[in-house]
Amino acid sequence: MLNTVKSPFELNGNRLSIKVYLQPKSSQNRIAGMHNGELKVHITAPPVDGKANQQLIVYLAKLLGFPKANVTIIKGLQSRHKTVEVLDCDEIPLALMCYLG
Repeated sequence: MLNTVKSPFELNGNRLSIKVYLQPKSSQNRIAGMHNGELKVHITAPPVDGKANQQLIVYLAKLLGFPKANVTIIKGLQSRHKTVEVLDCDEIPLALMCYLG
């Protein structure tokens, strides 16, 4: 049987969608690898009053080299399973290439 892992990234024109599994209240902000076809991201902020979501946006924007205004959570605001969209992105950034399935 083939081991097929679905990529958490989808490019559509100049938009990159990233499926994220968020782990709030972690000891540090970091990408922890893959989790069931999603990019697992550890964030130090608690999941209270949107703090973890905001920190996720800031972390990914800095990691990928985009302005915060270009990074948006388009699905899963109240869930650990999220879809993040990065605007004006026409290729998968180098910082994420090692997580391609």
